[in-house]
Formats: sequence, structure tokens, C-alpha cells
Amino acid sequence: MKNLAIGQGEPLPDDAIFQGQWILRGELFLAVGHADMSPRSLATPIIQIPDGPAAFGIHAHHLGNALGVTHDEIMTANQDHSLWLIRVQPGVREGKPATMFEFRLGNRIADITMWKNMGSARAAS
Repeated sequence: MKNLAIGQGEPLPDDAIFQGQWILRGELFLAVGHADMSPRSLATPIIQIPDGPAAFGIHAHHLGNALGVTHDEIMTANQDHSLWLIRVQPGVREGKPATMFEFRLGNRIADITMWKNMGSARAAS
């Protein structure tokens, strides 16, 4: 288990097409969405890093729901480094390439799975 010290809590670049903050700079970020959006139906935000790989996002409401806290609590936890990424596990789920991210906040643990397919992705908890 490691703390996400590399860029954690920093805002996304001004020219990013999403608003939010980095969980792990250049790789994974929290995207700010609308509270009335259904977490299971949200497309995974993707930012193409110039001269680098794509960075994938998790909607703050989605991760908050999975951990049983509010959007604001997730954003604050990311900023103060109390949100931890416990495990990243690539593999196959539902017969498709996927990556599972397991997060911890206090004594709460939740996993978010991202399916990647032809430049797009979707997430579920």
C-alpha cells in the first residue's frame, strides 16, 4: 500500500477538458461531475497528455458513492492525502480487458474497475 504523493490533490491543467484534481499526476485523476449523474452510467473521463499516454479519470461522485462519503469529502481527502490507492490490478472482467483500482479512506475500502476498449473506457464499482 502506498500513499499517492506524486501530484496528489493538485488541480488538473487549465487546458484539460475536465475539471478536477490528480490522484496520481499524469495517470489517474478525480473528475468533478454533477451530483445528479448516475455513477454506473458515467463514461470514464480521459485526458490525452501531450507527448505521453492518456490519463484516466474517476468521477468524484462515483468514488464517493463507492466509499460511502460525499463528493466534497473525496476531494478533501485527495488534497490532504488521506485517500490511498491500495492496489492496481490489470486483468479481465466480464471477458474484457480491465483494470481494478482499490482505494482506502479511513477504514473504508472500495474498488473501481475500468474497462478499456478502443480508446474509451467505462467504470463501475
